[in-house]
Amino acid sequence: MHPNTLVQPPNSSALKSRVRRLLAVPHAVIVTLALLYGIILGVVIPPLQSPDEAAHITQAAVLSHGVVFGKSADKTLPGGQIDSNLTQYFDLYDQLRKGPNKFTPALRGHGDALMHSGKTEFAATPATSYYLPIVYFPQAMALAIGRWVNLSVGKTIQLARAFAFLTSLAILYFAIRLYPPNMFVLTILFLPMFLFQVACSGIDGITTATAVFALGYFMRSMNTSWHPAAHLEFAFATALLVLCTTRQHLTPMLLLPFFLYFLRRERKLLALGLTLFILTLAWTLFAMDSTSSVAPSVMPTLKHYLAAPATALTITTATIFNLSNLRDYINAFIGILGWLDTPMQPWFYKIVGVFAIVSAGLSFSTKSTKTEWAARGFLLVLSVTSSALVFLIMMVVWTKLPASHIEGVQGRYFFVPALMFAYGLSGANIAWQYRRMKIGLLCVFMLLTTSNTIYIIVDWHYSATPMLSSMNN
Repeated sequence: MHPNTLVQPPNSSALKSRVRRLLAVPHAVIVTLALLYGIILGVVIPPLQSPDEAAHITQAAVLSHGVVFGKSADKTLPGGQIDSNLTQYFDLYDQLRKGPNKFTPALRGHGDALMHSGKTEFAATPATSYYLPIVYFPQAMALAIGRWVNLSVGKTIQLARAFAFLTSLAILYFAIRLYPPNMFVLTILFLPMFLFQVACSGIDGITTATAVFALGYFMRSMNTSWHPAAHLEFAFATALLVLCTTRQHLTPMLLLPFFLYFLRRERKLLALGLTLFILTLAWTLFAMDSTSSVAPSVMPTLKHYLAAPATALTITTATIFNLSNLRDYINAFIGILGWLDTPMQPWFYKIVGVFAIVSAGLSFSTKSTKTEWAARGFLLVLSVTSSALVFLIMMVVWTKLPASHIEGVQGRYFFVPALMFAYGLSGANIAWQYRRMKIGLLCVFMLLTTSNTIYIIVDWHYSATPMLSSMNN
């Protein structure tokens, strides 16, 4: 053998071919970056700093003890038994959401040193008990494992974060492989608000990733020559059931199988749509009647607005078309972190807003407009309808009478409606012309959003003199 054959120069044509394949379906790059950023955020974000994270952990803890439909001793509140030191852990970190308090090594050490006591106490779960329990399976499994191997309470909650994040990432990976999303979809997924939520223990990451899968399946099904495998059909059905029983404003997505039926003329799609509608309705009625304390409190409000629909319309329009509210919704959608008490810098919202508009424009495709106008228009209608339901639901459930505007609306509630809009922009043609330019822009955007998100969290919870706090005062 000639010595020069031992070390051969790289095959440039093979390397270019690999790069082209990577750029054609960049799911590996996207998921790898998301994994890296998720790990960093999971370490940097202090415990229980996502909205209602403690409530979600409590629900998962109840389920980890094998209780699905538990109630208090007097049968008035839904919930179940959890470790008493878990409640103490919640109280320990509750101080962090009352201002830019520091996540000190002493506080972390105290939390990590707190072990499971083996004693239980009842914990009410009125805000989460009406969600389909399957959405909490990753967190519940992590909490059960933590108790089994005798991890501290803090380490167990960190494990729950990791399980929720990895579940979200796995769903996103398969969703992107099934149907590569356009540039605007990826822009939404790399907004600081979503990055923050997916790195925590709540269900926003899992439900948003599940929506990406369901919408990707729908878009792939636009190609009538594609025949999905049985496991994909089951995954699509499960995704819709999870979404519509955990995010009530997404119930219009139950119409997706019916639209596919009219397109593909497959009776199983009609049967699927009817089955999902019945299951979703049955679960909602059962949960409100048996496991939730919400129904009694909302019925008077619901009756009030049903008797005066003009009042409901006036309040809704006054809320939506209030410029101050609209700005707050957009900023919260981009990212107001923590318990909605940790905003980004003003310049950051402007840059992200401009990039989102550019991204939406670059994602728009006219190639399939003639053949897919109905499907793309249908997604846009679903997007508007789901967004409107956010306001209507919060008007009934959260806003006290008498009301002049709707309270409790958060930007993160519009993640999935925005994704519907994004998929409708390009149709089945993913509009990846000028691929290198778009991926380059996305990489710059990812670097900007992730680095600034980490900076804001560190400034808010670790810096001795938070620049953000002084800027906002």
